[in-house]
Amino acid sequence: MARTKGAIAKRDDNWYMKLAVKEGYKAMDNKAGKPFGAIILKDGHLISKAYDKTSIKPSIINHSIITAIDMACRKLGTSDLSGCVLYTTTEPCLMCYGACINAKIDSIIYANVESSLVDCNYHEQRVGEVKVDEYVLNNFDSKELMAKYLLRRN
Repeated sequence: MARTKGAIAKRDDNWYMKLAVKEGYKAMDNKAGKPFGAIILKDGHLISKAYDKTSIKPSIINHSIITAIDMACRKLGTSDLSGCVLYTTTEPCLMCYGACINAKIDSIIYANVESSLVDCNYHEQRVGEVKVDEYVLNNFDSKELMAKYLLRRN
């Protein structure tokens, strides 16, 4: 049966954040890194997903956001990710935020998690005008992910 226009309801932000949270669990379950996950959408379609791999690949650039951006660029065949939305389990670090600016990502939606809990405080370190629309999402799944990580760490 053919789909009619509008037959598939647009998902809400919490639904997409759950996909990013699943990626964060992969980082924890595989002992790959901190509980960070990211997904990138374009026109409501999943373009890429990634989790933090800084513990298994000893390099500071193996953050979930950097990996998701790289995968999205490869999939779309361009470094211009205009029209894309990034969902991530916590506030982007300075490196990842810069990558979002350079990739021209339209907006960043990150879970309402205190980044200071994982030894980060990025928002106050940013200098200059914000270049990407940002939205904080108060998401239970992401808070639960972070709490489990902190329990394991302690």
